[in-house]
Amino acid sequence: MPLSWYLCPFGFTGHLVLWVAFINHTEATAMPRWMRRTFIALAVAALVMLPAWLWSSGAVSTATAHATGGHPPWVATGYLLLCTTVATVWLCAALLSVGGRPRCSALLASETRSVDLRHTVASHRRNMGFCDRLLLNVPGNQMFRVDESQRHIVLQRLPAELEGLAIAHLSDLHFDNKMPRAYYEELVRMANGMDADLAVITGDLMDHADCLPWLPDVLGRVRSRHGNFYILGNHDLKVNCRELRDRMRDAGWIDLGGRWDCYTLRGTRVVLAGNELPWFAPAADMTGDLGSRAVDEALRIVLAHTPDQLDWARRYGFDLMLAGHTHGGQVRLPWVGPIVCPTRKPLRYCDGVYSVFPTVVNVSRGLSAETPLRWNCPPEMIRIVLRSPTTAGQCRRVSA
Repeated sequence: MPLSWYLCPFGFTGHLVLWVAFINHTEATAMPRWMRRTFIALAVAALVMLPAWLWSSGAVSTATAHATGGHPPWVATGYLLLCTTVATVWLCAALLSVGGRPRCSALLASETRSVDLRHTVASHRRNMGFCDRLLLNVPGNQMFRVDESQRHIVLQRLPAELEGLAIAHLSDLHFDNKMPRAYYEELVRMANGMDADLAVITGDLMDHADCLPWLPDVLGRVRSRHGNFYILGNHDLKVNCRELRDRMRDAGWIDLGGRWDCYTLRGTRVVLAGNELPWFAPAADMTGDLGSRAVDEALRIVLAHTPDQLDWARRYGFDLMLAGHTHGGQVRLPWVGPIVCPTRKPLRYCDGVYSVFPTVVNVSRGLSAETPLRWNCPPEMIRIVLRSPTTAGQCRRVSA
């Protein structure tokens, strides 16, 4: 037997890792929809067909190659060695992360309660296609079990005036006429129950143009003390984006796409900015003079659709970045976690809170999806409460 026979299990694992990573990067890249679908279809074909090619080529069995007159064994063996290397690196990274994700130092406290909204969609499943209805019946599907979370996040530069500022973070609503309007109205009721100072949506509002007329009466009912802000995401390209922005404006939401502005909250200044890259360019221009020293030194918060924009946020000194897009992977395997997740960042950035100096990132799993399947990964709505290091130190001393 050739050496590659013994490498086969590692090689097959690396093959899966390699092509799933390709799919994730493709989903995270701006390109025409037809091109993205083509690349993903080719990747799925490669996932299925390349193992058979490896076998027939002689990389796994020289006898098979001689019998079939297959491809030159050295080509397939080289690919198998590449996959083995990828699997080795992936396994080492997985072993280093055993025990779960380390606690983020910026996350002071977190609590979650689940709300079952299946009753809001039960009578509307007839509007769904056969495949969608089939997915909804998958055992353990959590598509309509919404997690209502509260996270106390420590920001190093938080002014005393903003201690306890509450932000309702919504993302990835994916308005679609397959889903009843009552579902989104229930989400709005939950958001209003968060008693937020700011309400934000980090992209992917719309999946179907038929739902555009819903916006004033649905999202127009969201309430916060100091304003509602949003950006768009890649799925919003499915509709007329100008009309979408106009309807959001009419619903009372402030568009931060590709821009920044300075707002006075509780008597102190806060810079709010938007980054819709890579689907809508440019991001907010933070390179010039922001206007005054007080503005330059103000707390900075950015809405970004994808966590891939973390490096941009760090470059311009943002204190807090709010993102979505990943859906948390939608399907998370026990002990493994998410596999398919549309980001160039490591999969640990698919949801939760991360601190990468000077920026703290909150990534939402979102509230809906184009494909109605969530397993070990329920949708979530997040209430973020901002805390200063002083408050955090006092809380930790008390809890100790």
